[in-house]
Amino acid sequence: MSGIIGFTLGPSLSLRNGAKVILQGMQSLISHKDFYVKDELFCDEYMCATRSSINILQKQPQPHYELGIHVWFDGEFYNQAELREEIDAPEGDDPGLLLSLFRRNGDFRFLKGIDGIYSAVIYDSVRQQLHLVTDSYGLRPLYWTVHKGCLVWGTEVKAMLALPGYAPRIDRQAVEEFFSIGYLIKDRTWFEDVKLVPSGTVLTWDLKQQTVNAQRYWWWDEIKPLAGKIDEREIAEELGRLFIDAVRRRSREGERVGTRLSGGCDSRAVLAAMPDQGYPICAVTFGKEDCPDIRISRSAAKVKGALHYIIHLNERNWFMARVNGVWWTDGQLDLMHMHGMEGLPQMKKLFDITLGGDFAGASLSGTYVRSKLSDLQAIESRVRRFMNMSNRIDQVYLESRNPFIDSNLMRFANAIPDRLRANGRIYHMMLLTTFPEFFRSIPWESTGVPISWPSLITRGIALSRGIKQRFLQELGRIGLPTKDPHSIADYTKWIRGEPARSFFQKLLNNPTALYLEYISRQRVLGDWERHLGGGNRADRLCRYLTFEIWLQQVFEGRYRLVEEE
Repeated sequence: MSGIIGFTLGPSLSLRNGAKVILQGMQSLISHKDFYVKDELFCDEYMCATRSSINILQKQPQPHYELGIHVWFDGEFYNQAELREEIDAPEGDDPGLLLSLFRRNGDFRFLKGIDGIYSAVIYDSVRQQLHLVTDSYGLRPLYWTVHKGCLVWGTEVKAMLALPGYAPRIDRQAVEEFFSIGYLIKDRTWFEDVKLVPSGTVLTWDLKQQTVNAQRYWWWDEIKPLAGKIDEREIAEELGRLFIDAVRRRSREGERVGTRLSGGCDSRAVLAAMPDQGYPICAVTFGKEDCPDIRISRSAAKVKGALHYIIHLNERNWFMARVNGVWWTDGQLDLMHMHGMEGLPQMKKLFDITLGGDFAGASLSGTYVRSKLSDLQAIESRVRRFMNMSNRIDQVYLESRNPFIDSNLMRFANAIPDRLRANGRIYHMMLLTTFPEFFRSIPWESTGVPISWPSLITRGIALSRGIKQRFLQELGRIGLPTKDPHSIADYTKWIRGEPARSFFQKLLNNPTALYLEYISRQRVLGDWERHLGGGNRADRLCRYLTFEIWLQQVFEGRYRLVEEE
């Protein structure tokens, strides 16, 4: 994945001496494939920085420089035309546009008007300030720490391992979070002293005083509820218009854009809205041979006239590539949820940019309305810290864009009353109104029937499926064999087979395993034995193994690269 890294040169001689060697080491740690392009190393008397890129976006070498200001940039803007018109700026790349906006405005209030997924570093050598910037939703991560009095940053946590004298300490609160909910929350990482820059934030380091200050430029409370009489049909039509516009802005002419396609509504909506660029759209579906996702996605691809590629997941091919995924995601995504990374080399041959439908639940479909998670908690924690990690894996090979995270769409959708968003009510109305040929007769994987069916029937089916799913989970807990016919994979079974079984056995049974400092052996091996005996402990086991692999990658330098078959 493309990334930016660097550090300031404060009082620490260990960073100042050999600074370029240290920076080169950081750059190497975030360069995962031979096709990565490494920018030149920049150092002056105050700071060092550089970038490593998969060379799809922002192809010009960085930093972008004008009048004492340097910009390193990771990601992209989607409303460049509007932003350029505001300040009468000439055509150019996004780092140059960001620099122009910064110079013209003098502060960071302009950032709330940017529709984009990005992180950036702005080095103002005149004011002697360095700014770390995240997009409104924080989906292009930027991590930071203060090491020996110097600010250090990187788009991957592992970059810190190149710092001389840096000895990471595992955050035990992170351990508790990962094993209870499956991901880290807020600004936490596995390392105690490394934090994630919050979403919609500018973190400023004063190079003279060597002090840090963080300031939000946008927050969710700026979205005001829709006022006046609510016309559902008009809202559905406006959502459809905004969504189509979001997809088109992410499907630029001349780019090789494809999509992942599942049996759900969200990826199908993206496919339906993709514009005709004069060549067939490529859609890729992952899953075991008998899963409904393949049948349903095949029907949707046929309606669109898309070239449909199927990558089957099975006992033999699902596991080993995911060991690399632990390294790429800094151990923040467990092995079970790296769905489809097995097909990334093939996807790279088909397209350079993938459009995803991953985040609809936090915007249009109302997944978290009336749930234990509020929309805000969902976006700031589950979406940003868990679901977005799948995109980070894709970004090792490809660039990814998500139309559901579009500023105009997100802010309109989150102004709609909860009663309309609950249970996907207004979302389904939008889909049926805007893309009827894709949704009136093609089933939805969650229910097995089209969303055009009466809501009472579909809710009953969903309730029945939910009860069955909980029943299967309970059977697994007491050690009885289970099988979910609707799943794209059978991880429960596949963990018991090769090659996964031997790998799990080797690492979890190792008497010198590193996880033993944080989790009891009795707990881990008890779950392993119950799983081998027919129960379902797949979730827990994948978290245990992910944690052990990450610890070995960090502290022993092992499993950082596993050859992919």
